[in-house]
Amino acid sequence: MHTKKDALQDIEEPNIEEIKDMSDGLKLTDKQRLFCFYYSRCLNATKAYQKAYGCTYIEAARYSYSLRKNEDVNKLIDRYGYRPKINN
Repeated sequence: MHTKKDALQDIEEPNIEEIKDMSDGLKLTDKQRLFCFYYSRCLNATKAYQKAYGCTYIEAARYSYSLRKNEDVNKLIDRYGYRPKINN
């Protein structure tokens, strides 16, 4: 039986200090920084929000859209670029 694998399941937890360095000059909370990190790995705002904030899928679907409209969030996502996990 094939099951859909969560895009963020195998991603290692980021070092928050490294994330803070990447977001130098931007006004973001630690959770917003985590959201940017996870989003850059999967390009799915709902899943990234859920992983960063530890909330339900429904809450993440509701709030991730407004977070993606935040200018500083978008700047940090642009700094990361898209970096999918490569399976060996």
